[in-house]
Amino acid sequence: MKKLFTIFILSCLIPSICFCQDYTIDYSFSNGYTLVYKAPPVTSGNQTAPEKTFGVIDDDKKIIVPIQYKQILVSGEPGIFIIKNNM
Repeated sequence: MKKLFTIFILSCLIPSICFCQDYTIDYSFSNGYTLVYKAPPVTSGNQTAPEKTFGVIDDDKKIIVPIQYKQILVSGEPGIFIIKNNM
């Protein structure tokens, strides 16, 4: 019985840990792409707010542009983005 209970708990916890999304949806473009961002946590009380990094996902939630750039803008062409990375 303990073995069955352990297997049940693990089967509930492992998918929730593995398949959780680590980004926040910011803005949906009209061409089917969505701007997402990730903000690292603040490590101490004296530190200023960390900068967000941006990326792009498509309608299938597949990452098109990795979430590592400071600014992403839409160009006039479908599927082409302007990436600015001022580090």
